[in-house]
Amino acid sequence: MSLPIRNFMVMAGKTFLLVSKNPAFLGNLDSHFARLGVSVARASCAKEGFLMASAEKWDLIICSYSLPEMSAPAFLDILAAQQKTKNISTLVTGNPAAEQNSKEIIMRGGWLDERAAPEEIIHRLEALFLEKSMIDSGAGRVLAVDDSPVALKKFEQILEQHGYEYRPVRDPNLALDAVAGFEPDLILMDQNMPDISGFDLTRSIHNQRGMEGIKIVMVTSDQKNETVVKALECGVVDFLTKPFDDEILLARMRAHISNKKLFDNLASAYSQMEKLNRKLEILSITDGLTGLFNHRKFVENLIFEVGKSETTGEPLSLILIDIDHFKRINDNHGHLAGDDALKALSRLMQKCLGDRGCAARYGGEEFAVILPGMTIEQAVAVAGELRSAVEAAEFETTKAKIKTTVSLGTAAWGGQMSADQLIAAADKALYQSKKDGRNRVTCA
Repeated sequence: MSLPIRNFMVMAGKTFLLVSKNPAFLGNLDSHFARLGVSVARASCAKEGFLMASAEKWDLIICSYSLPEMSAPAFLDILAAQQKTKNISTLVTGNPAAEQNSKEIIMRGGWLDERAAPEEIIHRLEALFLEKSMIDSGAGRVLAVDDSPVALKKFEQILEQHGYEYRPVRDPNLALDAVAGFEPDLILMDQNMPDISGFDLTRSIHNQRGMEGIKIVMVTSDQKNETVVKALECGVVDFLTKPFDDEILLARMRAHISNKKLFDNLASAYSQMEKLNRKLEILSITDGLTGLFNHRKFVENLIFEVGKSETTGEPLSLILIDIDHFKRINDNHGHLAGDDALKALSRLMQKCLGDRGCAARYGGEEFAVILPGMTIEQAVAVAGELRSAVEAAEFETTKAKIKTTVSLGTAAWGGQMSADQLIAAADKALYQSKKDGRNRVTCA
């Protein structure tokens, strides 16, 4: 079963220790762990698990509820009592409905339901590490904009005590520069300030590029309904009246900052996925050895160009190229030298063509060049350049410097001709070049 990978960056590089008397414990997930970049080791009992946990660094320990020497709660107690192992994340697998101590396990680390499908388990682990990454990144950065030094001092006492990075701004006219420099996760904004109101400053911040996602909580003594409505309409995420309870302030801040970090993590994961998708797309259309387009992409491009010629009437030509006596290179110098020759010839061909044509590896030692907008006469001239360049070249390989030649067949698109028919015409001309002695260009 193939699993969709959403937050792949969260799991990549992690190390798991699986502790179970069952050698096949979570074995059906090994291939999925490997795809996610997770390294897995196994221990067969609690003692071996503890020794391995103490000896190396682990991101997660997953253990069976029932171990040979003890139950999972006792094993977790041993881990929690040791400096080296107390901070390792833990999960216990079993049937939560059947185990008496499931509540205790959940409080200590968490259950991993052994009845769950592989996809559910993978998603559970992704969520665990996504949450941990947000915690590890710190409580967050908070900027407070208030013209009252007393209010700013109170914020400082509350926030720094709870691990937040804090920056006060007393002059609202300096707020935009402060936000740009500090890049806060959340802003505590006074509503009544000289020169500019909290409403207007909120709008100004959210109108700045790169600041749209910053969470703003308005803190004010004004409790009128219309003030609350106006604050929400201008873009604040929450509204807190003075005097406020410290715990309520912290609880609301944690919720908003967690949401922002979750969104930022998801946005980053999505960006990484987009980059990966682009790389995969390039790999899917590229020949792994030569770096040229592969056969599939060549056919796609040729079909497109034939369709364009049918619409516009513009000329279109095709060259098929075959390395002469390529088997001799492999037989005399080895397949690695043959691969080197293919790569060197591909580079030479690209250099010779420039932007005049689209080159692809057609298969084995055969290549193809699509020449949009070129007549058969022009294509023959280009083919002649390629033939001469290869004949004059000396290809550097791991074994020796190799000289070779190529045979070429050219064909031009004619009205009502399909892509397959154009390929067949060029292939027939290529066959004629080889029949006539090789190292030559034949026109269909």
